Amino acid sequence: MINPFGVKYSGFRAPYFSIDERSLWALDILKEEGFEYDSSVFAGDAKRTGIPGYDPHIQKGANGLLEFPINTIKVLNFDFGVGGGYFRLLPYNHFKKKFSKILDDRHSIFYIHPWEFDVNQPKVSGINRRIKFTHYVNLHSTEKKVAQLLSDFECTTVSDILNNK
Repeated sequence: MINPFGVKYSGFRAPYFSIDERSLWALDILKEEGFEYDSSVFAGDAKRTGIPGYDPHIQKGANGLLEFPINTIKVLNFDFGVGGGYFRLLPYNHFKKKFSKILDDRHSIFYIHPWEFDVNQPKVSGINRRIKFTHYVNLHSTEKKVAQLLSDFECTTVSDILNNK
């Protein structure tokens, strides 16, 4: 897909990993629009989205679109994604141990939002306590934890992974 700035985008990720069993039809539209891969499926149960039991490996759909699902790690009985608020919530060494196990078996996307580095972002009032917690928890440690992650793991682009598959 080419945007007005002339940049070719080959991948897509829906907000909140919102492609689940009810919206798999959207993958056909992404393929029609020229995307080569999608990373919108949360391979687990995130309560508001996700597909429990979804194969966490990169896979080609019937329409030819590659799905690079967001991998999850089990913490107690909960599926945590490998990034974002989940990453900020967990102690780094615990995350590192669980993430290493994933990488022993397959590639994985790690994600972080730019706003998660901004410890001085405005605090929004009147929001649900759970949302407030997941949005603001451990923002002060994001930069240090990401720096450690980049030191501990070899990173590359999704394009490089898919081109060498």
